[in-house]
Amino acid sequence: MPTMILWSGVPGSIPCLIACDFEVCILDGLLPVDKPKGITSHDVVDRVRRICGLKKVGHTGTLDPMATGVLVLCLGTATRLSRFLVGHDKCYRAQIHLGVTTDTLDAEGQETGCSEQVPETIDQILPHLQHFIGEIEQIPPMYSARKIGGTRLYQMARKGQEVERKAQKVFMHRLEALSYIPPLLTLDMTCSSGTYVRTLADDLGQSLGCGGHLSGLRRTSLGPVSLASCISLDCLASMDADRLQGMVIEPNVALKSMPSRHLNGEEQVRFQHGNPIPVLNMPFQEQAFVRALDVHGRLLGIAKWDGQVALLRPVCVFPNQEG
Repeated sequence: MPTMILWSGVPGSIPCLIACDFEVCILDGLLPVDKPKGITSHDVVDRVRRICGLKKVGHTGTLDPMATGVLVLCLGTATRLSRFLVGHDKCYRAQIHLGVTTDTLDAEGQETGCSEQVPETIDQILPHLQHFIGEIEQIPPMYSARKIGGTRLYQMARKGQEVERKAQKVFMHRLEALSYIPPLLTLDMTCSSGTYVRTLADDLGQSLGCGGHLSGLRRTSLGPVSLASCISLDCLASMDADRLQGMVIEPNVALKSMPSRHLNGEEQVRFQHGNPIPVLNMPFQEQAFVRALDVHGRLLGIAKWDGQVALLRPVCVFPNQEG
């Protein structure tokens, strides 16, 4: 009978994997993966399902097929937490090919324009980069997963359709030029969730008057998770339980930036039955999400603080924990 791997551990500690003789592999937590080039984020999810023997695997932020780097997967019951783990700032290393435009704004698309009037030196580029630091507006590309009227934009684009898209505000915290060997410009950046690096490449090319497209992209961090914490799919396939234990991040640790409240015995029972908990003098913003912890500090689920009526309302409840 094959071995099952169960997640266990003390909150805040490194997860512990216990080998047991069962037919199914169960893991709960987050697994940071270094996504390879040429496959979709969903392909990575499918591979991890097969490698770990899991049915429930999701991710906290898509990477395009041509992109590589940090892709954080949710395993087991932690898939229910994916919506609370999105929204982190992201860091990227991007390569922009100046002088050539494409219909997808990246190297996967068809060439739509060409110019030989590319900058000769990086000094000609630096002043233009300053326009893209701070709060900026971007129009989502047609080849993107954003929905309009219930249909994803890339589905419309593949049919030759183009629709009007509203500009959205994003924030570029840091934008540095690392090198420029004409026509290839390499940038390092930290940006808010929702930023399209392909759109940045296109907008920068327009600002320089020569056009451009994204020719390479590597996500180097997603919130607190960096490439140093990630594992390749090849390594994952050959990894034993002892090595895997250091890779899976316990959900309570992954959500440590979210405020928390310890519940007493009576409150815990109410919470786990889906009932709101009256609480006074909570130091949280109204409508904030809060980690609900038991008296031992274990994660019971996620609640939402309703300041107007002083209630913690359960929005995600985990199965009862014994002990």
